[in-house]
Amino acid sequence: MLRKIMFLTLSGIALLLAASALVPSAEAGHKRPAHVVGTVVAVDVDGSTLTLAPKHRAEDLTLNVTDATKIVIDGEDGTLAEIAIGNLVRARFDRKTQDAISLRVLTNPPQPAKVRGTVTAVDQDAATVTITPEEGDAVTLNITQDTKLVVNGEPAALADVQVGMGAHAHYNAATMNARHLVAGDIESRPAKIRGTVTAVDLNAATVTITPAEGDAVTLNITDETKIFINHHSAALADVVVGSKAGARYDADTLNAQELVIHKKGNH
Repeated sequence: MLRKIMFLTLSGIALLLAASALVPSAEAGHKRPAHVVGTVVAVDVDGSTLTLAPKHRAEDLTLNVTDATKIVIDGEDGTLAEIAIGNLVRARFDRKTQDAISLRVLTNPPQPAKVRGTVTAVDQDAATVTITPEEGDAVTLNITQDTKLVVNGEPAALADVQVGMGAHAHYNAATMNARHLVAGDIESRPAKIRGTVTAVDLNAATVTITPAEGDAVTLNITDETKIFINHHSAALADVVVGSKAGARYDADTLNAQELVIHKKGNH
């Protein structure tokens, strides 16, 4: 009798296992949703679709907006009709159906920009700094409580930024609010050049580099100059005309601090 009960029990378990193998589980069929961040390039309210130009994909992505799609616009519940071309969207969607699960929309997305040049004006009352690049128009930036200021390598206040300093900044092009601004004594900021070696004078200890655009620069090679050719330490005598080169140097003295050469056929 006991054997018969055990046999029936084992048979029942086997049948349950067999049945479960024939029916796919919800867990097995479940896939994690995909994520994408992009700019809206098309909105089709009648067709219930939204097309994005993703930041990290070459092709546009069209998503289906269903009754189940959660839409949040600038932190508030919204609708597809309220989404406009140019809005920034963070979307979660089903890879298989392309149905949007959620859409989080920014109607005024930040527009990052940057500038590098010389500080030509500081207005303490208006809390602004004007930076004039070597080429192009001057840029006047708002310094807010969220702006990170660094002067000569140290955290600083607007009062520490002085006209004549070299500076670079990242800012929102829509609001002109500076995200961070780094300034310093212009003498401490080395100049840079990249181009082709067009002359080497061993007697005068100079190297002339001609960029793709702009004037050639003749640099003094001193005992302090570090020279690298194809990532190896080298001497001025090893520098060959025609090689690609990059250099950091003092704009006042034209003394090269570092000269990096790439010479073909030599590894």
